[in-house]
Amino acid sequence: MPAGASARRTAAVSALALTMTIALTAQPAAAADPRRVAVTLSRVTPTSFNQPTAVTHAGDGRLFVAEKRGYIRVVSGGRTQATPYLDLRRIVGQFDGEQGLLGLAFAPNFAVTRYLYVAYTNTDGSLQVTRFRAATTTATTVNFATRVPILNIAHPDASNHNGGMLAFGPDGMLYISTGDGGSTPQKAQDVGSLLGKILRIDVSRACAPLRYCIPAGNPFATTARARKEIWHFGLRNPWRFSFDRVVGSMWIADVGQGTSEEIDTIGKGIGGRNFGWPCREGTRTYGGTCRRGTLTGPVAELSHDDGSCAVTGGYVYRGRLNPVLAGTYVFTDFCTGTMWGVGRLSNGTWVRSQMGAYSGSISAFGESVSGELYAVDLSSGALLLVRAGAR
Repeated sequence: MPAGASARRTAAVSALALTMTIALTAQPAAAADPRRVAVTLSRVTPTSFNQPTAVTHAGDGRLFVAEKRGYIRVVSGGRTQATPYLDLRRIVGQFDGEQGLLGLAFAPNFAVTRYLYVAYTNTDGSLQVTRFRAATTTATTVNFATRVPILNIAHPDASNHNGGMLAFGPDGMLYISTGDGGSTPQKAQDVGSLLGKILRIDVSRACAPLRYCIPAGNPFATTARARKEIWHFGLRNPWRFSFDRVVGSMWIADVGQGTSEEIDTIGKGIGGRNFGWPCREGTRTYGGTCRRGTLTGPVAELSHDDGSCAVTGGYVYRGRLNPVLAGTYVFTDFCTGTMWGVGRLSNGTWVRSQMGAYSGSISAFGESVSGELYAVDLSSGALLLVRAGAR
């Protein structure tokens, strides 16, 4: 599902000579060393989903799996509910390649509001964020008539690099990832565009004519001719990002172009970072022109020389089933299936290590309400539980 490395280089202008820093974020001293961990994936349910793109929870024991064509399905007690929780096929206008139903997030106060949010590609190829409301917290289906469009992001240039991840941060705001537009990498540096960004909006309120408000702390909230929704910029295709549920740090997996995939991390509440695309691909010079200032470099890279082609971002593990994995960021590559871990040791050193391998094509990770880590395989449709042991 994430964009691979086959796209040809499109930027030809030399990059500015800018300083690049590594974004550090505080981690608990007990963070595991990924070099000492072995990871396996086990199937949760015999059901095969149709091109799953997301898995998450709603504050209870159920898991919700989004399918690219437009279904959201419920898994409870190892069984998949026969009737879809929500059918979005009538509004998911494009679902080939990197398009379709891409993101799903339940409001952190779902028990009160019963709101859930989806991101999908519209009939015109734009990225649409829409809200629905369940009749009760335990409802087995959601009425399509509760639909309320929240934000539309024009995507006129190509069908790929859509991003589409949705997640609520520790501040209760809704964060949204967007790709650079596919054929227009320079838009990642343009703060007048919503493409190539992480966005942050307040969906708990409406500020007319918007159906959301701009949080006061957004870095461009008072900047003329800038989009106020922007939280971070300079990203190529941040297909998946997540928040560490213990320390609140943000982790972004940005799909690369021709040489490398990158993992970025930023401390809780820190916005306005420029990750350097298209001036940089990972730590390497690429092309294009960057806004003046400091670029934030990755804490980990995967080289295409090793077969990697499209990083699938995961989560910092905070569950109870796998204590040897505590504090480790788990992610993979869509093409190789290699399971990777990144951790910051007690001495402050960042370590990346291969922890296992999987033969399928993992399109997304997700957490249960208790912090257990799951993954979905786009090709086989499997819902998988991450297990780990010492090695």
